[in-house]
Amino acid sequence: MVPYLYLISITKKSEFMRPLATLLIIALIFSCASRSDSKDASPLLPEVDPLAYGLDQEEINQIEGHVQWAIDSAFISGAVALIARNDKIIYQKAFGFSDREKSEEMSVDNIFRFASMSKPITSTAVMQLIEQGKISTDDPLSKFIPEFANVEVLETFNEKDSSFTSVPIEREITVHHLLTHTSGIPYAVFHPVAGAIYPQYAFVEAWTKDTLTLETNIPKQAKAPLMHQPGEAWTYGTNIDILGYIVEKVSGMPLNTYFEENIFEPLSMHDTGFYLSDEKAGRLVDVWLTPNVDENLPDIFVTDYAISGAKTYFAGGAGLVGTANDYLKFASAILNKGTLGEAQILKTSTVDRMLANQIDTLRLGEGIGFGYGGEVRMIENADGINVGHWGWNGFWQTYFRIDPQNDMVLILLTNAYNNPKWDEILGGYETKVVQAIED
Repeated sequence: MVPYLYLISITKKSEFMRPLATLLIIALIFSCASRSDSKDASPLLPEVDPLAYGLDQEEINQIEGHVQWAIDSAFISGAVALIARNDKIIYQKAFGFSDREKSEEMSVDNIFRFASMSKPITSTAVMQLIEQGKISTDDPLSKFIPEFANVEVLETFNEKDSSFTSVPIEREITVHHLLTHTSGIPYAVFHPVAGAIYPQYAFVEAWTKDTLTLETNIPKQAKAPLMHQPGEAWTYGTNIDILGYIVEKVSGMPLNTYFEENIFEPLSMHDTGFYLSDEKAGRLVDVWLTPNVDENLPDIFVTDYAISGAKTYFAGGAGLVGTANDYLKFASAILNKGTLGEAQILKTSTVDRMLANQIDTLRLGEGIGFGYGGEVRMIENADGINVGHWGWNGFWQTYFRIDPQNDMVLILLTNAYNNPKWDEILGGYETKVVQAIED
């Protein structure tokens, strides 16, 4: 019987029970209201006066001028910029337009394709399972996906006909190799040799609208050769998508369900997911194409995967969409050593592992190592980007970093494809914010 109906029924049986039942009904009503509010309110970090947290108006003008320059130059149509310190939003603004026709003004609650900013979230899911003793970073990949036990490594490649030879692996791919992109598995679209070889194996490397699942797609990758022996180099690739499949197998849940129950719901990230409902679809921004640059978007980069198609493929390395405020909650939880408010998604020691360099002497660039889920700055650069900056970018030109020294999160979301000034826009934003805070 429904509890409140039961309580009403007992009041009819006894005058003595009626006061008690009334109190229980009131308590039940307030309890249900509280649960409903906590789920639906999607609380934001509070907004405060930027001046009190290190940003004056002149510095804000410089930051805004940088973003506006990108819009005026037609490199992007719009953006959402967000800066938080000490779990407070000290700056948040929507710029430009959310559509390609520039008829809809951008809003801070617009939804963006995160692309590879999905990777830190999937890596977090893996680290949760490591905490529970269900996975170890030393586990071989073949423990979870047996097809990878006998994978081979490229030895020679003939450019004329794309033929190649391969040799057996010297050591098995481990979870550590996947977390750090040192497995030898590349993105074929970014790798000239793999780009010539991999199409014959017919697997999807990122998002798709086709009727596909991780279970049917990921094992196909084991047939393709690695580009180097595991651990020998840093090669950006589909490692985190493979880990997403491992999360499914170990947890017994589809990846979207696992994220919802263990990351999104605890952090009130109610606008983040792999696919959007019809109600939210109108908030997804268009992908911008810079005029007079290559405007032929390859089929592989289909842009409406989040709102149409089969909606069955959960690409942990590339498929999530969401808002700047939602991603702020995730990034803040990492900055706070695994907690945000009353929610705890990781232990402090686990986050410390994620934020530490995990690739030994390998480097992504000068002074840049890689942890579990994102790059980490190991030497302060000439622009003042200090040691400990951790985070990642996304293919559709999205960016986030956490700055533990300044207790800060930086986010800049755009969605564009052929922007020739990607590094200048995202890197310039980071530099201007950090220099403003540290001045």
